[in-house]
Amino acid sequence: MIIAPGLSRLSAVLLATAVLVSGCGINSDGKPRALPSSDVPFGLLDQETPTTTAVAPGGTSTPSGARQAVIFLVDNDERLFEVAQEVAAPGGVRQALQALFGDLSAAQLADGLNTSIDAGTRLLDVTGPTSEGMVVLDVSRDLSTTIRERLRLALAQIVFTATAVPGVRSVRFKIDGELSDVPDGTGAATSRPLTRADFAQFAPKPQP
Repeated sequence: MIIAPGLSRLSAVLLATAVLVSGCGINSDGKPRALPSSDVPFGLLDQETPTTTAVAPGGTSTPSGARQAVIFLVDNDERLFEVAQEVAAPGGVRQALQALFGDLSAAQLADGLNTSIDAGTRLLDVTGPTSEGMVVLDVSRDLSTTIRERLRLALAQIVFTATAVPGVRSVRFKIDGELSDVPDGTGAATSRPLTRADFAQFAPKPQP
């Protein structure tokens, strides 16, 4: 482009910009138009899509794919206390029990809640539910070392949490891969499937 005598450097830049804009064919009708991907400036198409969120019951916002499970902790009267807990999808027995075996939050401790499940107890496997609604839980040996007075309450936590999942009605226990006798609510050792009725004395207090 030839710059006419007498034009300042600024005038030349403005004139060149006007020529480039007119050459790009940009419409001046003020209406939005689709821009071909080949014309999008480098890097804009590679920007990461923001993570979506879903509104859970009660109005709390949770990452997309998260689920709400119910776990049972222990209150100051050594009764079970129902707590809603966010877990990963699909939100079944495995995810609910992994949350139960995890550390308590500061808020739960502040509310006077606790657990009778010994730290270090791990869920090794989940089988089922069967057509009768029974699941077999394989739990690490750490559970069996729980003081006997606390073990019944720990088992009640596990049974109530597992049976809170739709389709689950009873629980049978393995310890490190072997079917094992565990105490029911009365303290009697048994290997049969256990239900909430076996631990009725630990059931949550009726809501007023």
